[in-house]
Amino acid sequence: MRRACIVFDCSDLPAVIVDVTLDSDTAAVWRDERNLRLEVLSPYLDIARADTPFDSGYQLRTSQLLAERIVKAHSNYQAAAYPHDALFLRQAATDWLAAWLIRIDHSETLLGSLAENYGADAVARLLANLSATDSMAVLQGVVSDPLAQADLDWRDFIEWRLELESELIAARAEEAWLRLYDTSDDGVRRAAYARFNQNAPPQAYKVIDQRISSSDAGIPQLRVITEAGGVSQAQEEVLLFNMVNGVWKRSS
Repeated sequence: MRRACIVFDCSDLPAVIVDVTLDSDTAAVWRDERNLRLEVLSPYLDIARADTPFDSGYQLRTSQLLAERIVKAHSNYQAAAYPHDALFLRQAATDWLAAWLIRIDHSETLLGSLAENYGADAVARLLANLSATDSMAVLQGVVSDPLAQADLDWRDFIEWRLELESELIAARAEEAWLRLYDTSDDGVRRAAYARFNQNAPPQAYKVIDQRISSSDAGIPQLRVITEAGGVSQAQEEVLLFNMVNGVWKRSS
């Protein structure tokens, strides 16, 4: 908590109270989240190292709970709205903070690269200014470089976007789905609608590489290499995203 509150606003948070219990279904759980009363299962019910009873499993579970609570407070208890990018940014910030609290490297993610290259306080400033319906263009307010030139790892964000696209297609949410695309090119629009009308079963995408350059029209363009189809039948595919008003929009 001391580490977190160097960067995040903890002014309305009380001191953490930890109850060690002999009877719980999980390593750590909130007994009273609002008042930061945490219940932790005693590690000594099983074999535990005397020098490190608070092992990595306990640390991960506890740091995730604390991170979620800190992010709520720092965001003025405002929830993010589906299917906006704010939803991803809020959860990504929580996951980054949970790892940062216990000094686990989380740099190969969007928020991890933001913290590494622009300072941990950039994550705090992002959350403080994040509205429920923000797009990822909100990141421009916390980085000193133009967003398309910023030293950021977009891979986990693009994975989330591809998963979101599948969800919106399955829900037949055409208006929200179409906002994911750069429809200024008729060819892109036609290909997108062919995908929408096909309504194929969703695939799990893994983005394995990224490169930022410019499109033929001089627009900043993110080129990603993805793997889809599972480990045994993984197929590589190159996808393109154009920067449109501060937002990566699919263009292939």
